[in-house]
Amino acid sequence: ENETKQIKQQQKAALIKFYSSKEIGVLISTKPGQFEIKKAFLLKKKFPEKNFYFFIFDTLDFSQLENFPFIECFVNTACRRISYDEAEKSQKKILDVSFLV
Repeated sequence: ENETKQIKQQQKAALIKFYSSKEIGVLISTKPGQFEIKKAFLLKKKFPEKNFYFFIFDTLDFSQLENFPFIECFVNTACRRISYDEAEKSQKKILDVSFLV
């Protein structure tokens, strides 16, 4: 119960950060079953006032995300686990795309 509450709080904070940010990184996996590029491009249509940068990968190396300091938050279109279990590996908020499209 506490873990569920914590995850909901993390995603709410990430959602608030998304709406207040202009520079957004979109995480896109090339793995079968995780390749959601259509959802990534849908974000661009739905939020034209934001600048989206697409990060396409097979295996995500969280340390590499720090090479883009201008990104204010990330939207995850890949494995949902990234937004929940591994979000603490990034200094920036990571929001699951299901909250937006």
